[in-house]
Amino acid sequence: NIPAANIVGVCTSGFTKTGGFGKLIGQYFSTSTAEFSSSSGSFQDAHTITFTPSSSTSKFLILYLPARVTFGSNPDGEFAFTDGTNTSNQYRIAGGSHGSPTYKTPSITFFHNHTLSGSTTFTARYRNISGNSSSITLGDNGSASLLVVLEIEQ
Repeated sequence: NIPAANIVGVCTSGFTKTGGFGKLIGQYFSTSTAEFSSSSGSFQDAHTITFTPSSSTSKFLILYLPARVTFGSNPDGEFAFTDGTNTSNQYRIAGGSHGSPTYKTPSITFFHNHTLSGSTTFTARYRNISGNSSSITLGDNGSASLLVVLEIEQ
C-alpha cells in the first residue's frame, strides 16, 4: 500500500505552479463539415467558433480535432488559432515523405493566454511551411471536425 500523499508528491515533482490554476467556467462546442485546401506559405483561415467569454481575464484551452488533414506530395504544415488580434502557440505537423501523400487525424491542443471580452471568434489557421507547391487539406466535406474551447478562470 502506498499512501495517497506519497503518490501526489511523486506525480507532481518537477512541476512548478505559475500563475495559479483556475477552475473551468465555460465550455463552448462547435462542429463543421467544411473542407479547406491551400498550398500557400501564408496562414489561411479554416474552422471557426464564436462565443462570449464569461470573464475578461479568462484563459482558454482550445481542443481541435479536424476530421482529417491531408498533405500533398511533401509539405510540412503549421497550425495555430487566432482571435483576430492575438495568435496561440503554433504546431508543426510533418507531411508525407518521398513524394507520397499523407492522411492524418490529429488532435491538437492550443493554449490561448490573451484576455478577451465580448463576442469572440477563434479561427483555426494553417499553412504550408515547406516552400513547395503541395497542398494541405484540413477538414472533410462529409465528416465533422470538432472544436471545443474550455474557459479557465484566472
